[in-house]
Amino acid sequence: MPPIVPISEHTIKTSELAVEARGLTKTYDAGGSTIWALRSLDLRIGRGERVALLGKSGSGKSTLLNLLGGLDQPTSGTIRVAGADLHAMRPDAMARFRLETVGMIFQAYNLIDSRTALENVELPMIFAGRGKRARRARARDALAEVGLSDRLSHRPNQLSGGERQRVAIARALVNRPSVLLADEPTGNLDSTTAREVLDHLLDHLTQNKTTLIVVTHDKDLADLAAARIVRLHDGQIVSEDES
Repeated sequence: MPPIVPISEHTIKTSELAVEARGLTKTYDAGGSTIWALRSLDLRIGRGERVALLGKSGSGKSTLLNLLGGLDQPTSGTIRVAGADLHAMRPDAMARFRLETVGMIFQAYNLIDSRTALENVELPMIFAGRGKRARRARARDALAEVGLSDRLSHRPNQLSGGERQRVAIARALVNRPSVLLADEPTGNLDSTTAREVLDHLLDHLTQNKTTLIVVTHDKDLADLAAARIVRLHDGQIVSEDES
């Protein structure tokens, strides 16, 4: 285990915070023994900041991302994302939070094979209750922003891996979330395609001042995507660096 490096609190005004986690702990019961996924973790991320969570498998980085996205609940501790206290949210408010405040990109794309690229991108807006004409126009714009204007009617099996990931990015951003969470977003892509996908993503984030939190085990990706790298080991933050 690497030595624990004392970390001074990242200085950001509370009013400028996109994420604030305090004392965040997540445990699982495994046949009578306790698995510690996160251990009293503190993290502050400013609005519009780009942060990479870097660590090996089992370090707790994906667990942390799922907690920030409201997909799981901590065992103890508090989480505020875009000013919202996730622990205090009722189920209907949490569903709305996941639709409008956070966007999520996964390594496996999670596209619906029977739907076109345009229809896949429309889905979050259907759940958000937007009208057909408005959501169709916004989905077209979102796909254009990631360079896929000529792939609107293509289904996932008609797209390359890079194109599928760009559809997933467009879907995650179509409701204009203030925080984007990305879990190994280029893990299934070759290095050239990964860089192309990342460039499209970063262009959008820069234009819209979206906060990015990306999980990866790839130091090169972390350096390209983020201005700050937070290293995790055994559920704890062991260091923070400017990339």
